[in-house]
Amino acid sequence: MNPPLIAVLAVVVAVAGGAVGWLGRGSEFGSQLAEPNGSADTGFVVVSAPDQAQLVSIMDALDVPATPQAGMSGETVVNLSAALSALRDRSDKIVATAFEQAEALENARAEAEAALARQAAELTAAHAAAQAALQEANHALQGDVEARETELTAAHAAAQATLEEANLALRGDVEARETE
Repeated sequence: MNPPLIAVLAVVVAVAGGAVGWLGRGSEFGSQLAEPNGSADTGFVVVSAPDQAQLVSIMDALDVPATPQAGMSGETVVNLSAALSALRDRSDKIVATAFEQAEALENARAEAEAALARQAAELTAAHAAAQAALQEANHALQGDVEARETELTAAHAAAQATLEEANLALRGDVEARETE
């Protein structure tokens, strides 16, 4: 799981845990929920001011609007069933949004990995092509060097032969002059 999803789920769990702890701590509100009477059957319950403040705080933390549809009238709980339903709906939306964001992040990560893999393959292919071109140029240069060495060897041999001929000719001239 990714960190943003874990953070959102931690907030939702903390708020839900706070609500459950608040309901089960033995408050007047919790007692009214545990012992249904006429007001609880109709969805209306008398909630003490501290309990209302805590419920309103939880609803504010989840960005549930204080409207009659959410069981609220300003800072007062007027319909507990609607308030709890609004809390559940908002929690479900937060979780759904978190999962959508996590999925979007996972898709983006997968796309980025695919793009990096493509780039790595392209770079590997470019490197291989450059390496092959370099090898080819190296072989061509080696061939040029060998041809130049052969050419120089032949030129040297020709120059040596010419020098030998010139040497022989000079010796012949020197011997001819000495005999004269």
